[in-house]
Amino acid sequence: MKARKTYYYSDELSDDFAATKDINAKPVSADFPYIHKNPLWRAAAAILYRGIVTPLVFLYCKICFGLRIKGKKHLRGLRGGYFLYANHTQHAADAFIPSLVSFPRKAYIVTGPSAVSVPCLRNVVQMLGAIPLPDETAGLRRFAEVLRTRISQGAAVCIYPEAHIWPYYTHIRPFRAGSFAYPADCGVPAVPYVVTYRARRVFKRLHPCITVQIGEPIFPDPAAKNRTERHRLRDAAYAFMTERAESADQPEYIRYIRKEK
Repeated sequence: MKARKTYYYSDELSDDFAATKDINAKPVSADFPYIHKNPLWRAAAAILYRGIVTPLVFLYCKICFGLRIKGKKHLRGLRGGYFLYANHTQHAADAFIPSLVSFPRKAYIVTGPSAVSVPCLRNVVQMLGAIPLPDETAGLRRFAEVLRTRISQGAAVCIYPEAHIWPYYTHIRPFRAGSFAYPADCGVPAVPYVVTYRARRVFKRLHPCITVQIGEPIFPDPAAKNRTERHRLRDAAYAFMTERAESADQPEYIRYIRKEK
C-alpha cells in the first residue's frame, strides 16, 4: 500500500498528531466530580453505555475497521479488575476498543483534560468511562483513589502509555513506566494489547483494517517495591507489544519520518 500522508516528527515521547490537540482544554482540578452518586445519573450512564453505545460501537468497529480481537481467552480467568495497556494509533476507535476487549466488564479510559472540555459532552464522555488526568499535583492522590475504586468494582481501566495519538503508526513508541505504578499499587494484573493493521482485500484505497491482539496478564509481585515493579511491568508489556507489532505484516497507510536536526 502506498502511504496516503506523511507526518514529520522530532520527539516520539511528546509529538502529538491527534485531531483534538488544538482543543482549548479546561483544567481538571482536585475537586473534579469523578464519581457521581446521583442514582439518575448512574442509571442513565448504564443505559447509555450498555444499551445504546456498546452495540453501536461493535457495529462501527466491525463495519469501518473489520475489527478482529484475538486472545480474549487470556481474560477469562481473571477475577476482579485489571489494567489494560495499548498503543495509541486511533482517534474514535481507541475510545471504543477497550469496551469490546473487556466485555462484559465495563472499561474506563484514562484521558487527557480535552476529553471533558466540551461542555455539552462532558457528562456523556464520563458516562462512557472517561477518567481525565488532573492538571494539579494535588489532584493526583484523588485520581489514584478513583482508579482503585473502579478496580475494586471489578472494572477494567485502560491506559495508553504512549500518551499521544499517532494515527495508523505501525511500531511501538517508547513510553515511561509511571503509569504502571497503578497495577502494583492495586495488586492487580496489567494486560497489554496491541492494535495492528492489515491490508484490505477489497476497497484497497480505504484505511487498513484493525486486529487487536491481547497478551497474557502480567501480575505484580506483592513483595517487590512499587518502583521496581512499575519498570518490570512496563518492560514486559513493551516487549509483548513490540514483538506483535514487528511480526505483523502491516501496510504503511501514513508514513512517519524523523525531522533532520
